[in-house]
Amino acid sequence: MNTVFVKLKEIGSDVDGALARFMGDEELYIECLESFTEDENIPKLERLIRTTEYQEMFNCAHTIKGVAANLGLTSLFNTTCILVEELRNSSYDNIETDFEAMSNEFNIFVSIMHN
Repeated sequence: MNTVFVKLKEIGSDVDGALARFMGDEELYIECLESFTEDENIPKLERLIRTTEYQEMFNCAHTIKGVAANLGLTSLFNTTCILVEELRNSSYDNIETDFEAMSNEFNIFVSIMHN
């Protein structure tokens, strides 16, 4: 089994479910994982966190959530869900803290992909 898959499973990712969505195409799945490490929504969201552009924050976070779900990145998906729901409900008190949690999960994923 691919070592990236093993490491992703160790952090709770649903690699098997993602591969099923990719119709077993491991190469395509890896390409999409690698592409996601360079997703522009992460740095964009980080910049937006310092503003009051809540709708744009929501759009970025919602996109990240969807990609994380499709790629089976369960921990990233779960932390992003919290941020998305706060933005959806106009609850802004914990945005910075919850963005940091999401960012930490993303960085764990990136470190797996780049090792």
